[in-house]
Amino acid sequence: MTALEQLNTYLRRMELRLRLLAASRGTAIIAASALLLTVLLVWIANRFRFASDIVLPLRLLLFLVLATAVSFALAIPMFKLNRRWVTRLAERRVPGFGERLLTVSERPDPANPFTELVAEDAMRVAQEHQPEEFTKSRSLFGLFGSGVAAGAVLLWLIVAGPGYWGYGASLLWTGSAHAGKRPLYEVLVQPGDKTVRRKSDQLITAQLAGFSAHQVILHAKYAGAAKWETTAMQARPDANGYQFLFAGLSDAVEYYVQADASQSKHYQLAVRDLPGVKRVKVVLHYPAGLGLKDATEDPGGDIRAVAGTQADVSVLTDRPLPHGVLQLENGTKIGLSNGDGNWLTAHLPISKDGSYHVAALDSGEVIRISDDYFIEAKKDEPPSVKIVRPGGDPKVSPIEEVPVTVEAADDFGVESMELHYSVNGGPEQVVPLLKSKGAKEAQ
Repeated sequence: MTALEQLNTYLRRMELRLRLLAASRGTAIIAASALLLTVLLVWIANRFRFASDIVLPLRLLLFLVLATAVSFALAIPMFKLNRRWVTRLAERRVPGFGERLLTVSERPDPANPFTELVAEDAMRVAQEHQPEEFTKSRSLFGLFGSGVAAGAVLLWLIVAGPGYWGYGASLLWTGSAHAGKRPLYEVLVQPGDKTVRRKSDQLITAQLAGFSAHQVILHAKYAGAAKWETTAMQARPDANGYQFLFAGLSDAVEYYVQADASQSKHYQLAVRDLPGVKRVKVVLHYPAGLGLKDATEDPGGDIRAVAGTQADVSVLTDRPLPHGVLQLENGTKIGLSNGDGNWLTAHLPISKDGSYHVAALDSGEVIRISDDYFIEAKKDEPPSVKIVRPGGDPKVSPIEEVPVTVEAADDFGVESMELHYSVNGGPEQVVPLLKSKGAKEAQ
């Protein structure tokens, strides 16, 4: 191998190590900058409860700073690092080269004997100054390890970081929080998107998850309106959160809730022209073991009966309702069958406490058209029997007749009976005053 070839190999080794050093330094700077900036921006975003109008500018700032760091810490240094730059660095670091490296690199003519002589002189100096002298292995490993460590911490923070640090890091880098996790700070709004009957009322509720606010505002924009209307929501009297009532909605409305700097999603309330409920009639068929006749409640709605009772619920609407259901509080739907006129009927078994309302099926959506009606399922308890008269142990003569009044109470009320006893002959007369199940058992 000629001296020129040896010198070229020397310069290639030096260039490679300098590139490794530049790449390690750039990676460490980029990773450390990304980690520190992420922590700072997450702290700032948390101060504003990760509001979308705050997170988006912070994300843009993060990527802008990161792009700047990549440019100045990695791309530009790697672009500048060529053979001429390496040669000049070696000349500056080792004065003994006496510009021989520059001469050889600028006129690499192997056919020129002068070039070979200059290369031989330069190689004698190069043998005393190996490429490892310009880039210490300790620096390479240190910078590379620092970059890997900072990158690993940042990756862990994004994927599985605890508390708001992990939530915010994931939000900044991916645009969404950890999969399966709810937002730390959220304005929960009910009922969200919904269709309601025209001229009906709709209650909007909002609950603040993870924070409290000085003021909770509902923003609404009605169909055809150009501006948003705002109103303060009131604290719910019976639960945590806030509420607002849209009374007599006649037009569709878009709405959202703002709690200080946090906002909910935007929702739509659509309106439909649907029938209204004029009257509800309930016929109760009690369990056969009670021996009770059917009871009719007209007008009715709320149902109070012994568990096991079968209720026939009839609904009269102000105009025909092609597809109607009774919607129970657990989501169960019981279809309403069309009857005479605008009457509809459904069979409702009474097994436990709950509630129901009348709804219309419109394009596959269940739309409420009545208020809630409550269901109270009473347990069939045995009657309680109490002797009302005489109250204690009376002293009577053998021929004296003693009137005894017995009172029985069951699920259907309190009734009594009177018995006439004589000491010698036992009961002389029984006057039953009660005809319910309790009375029969008392007798």
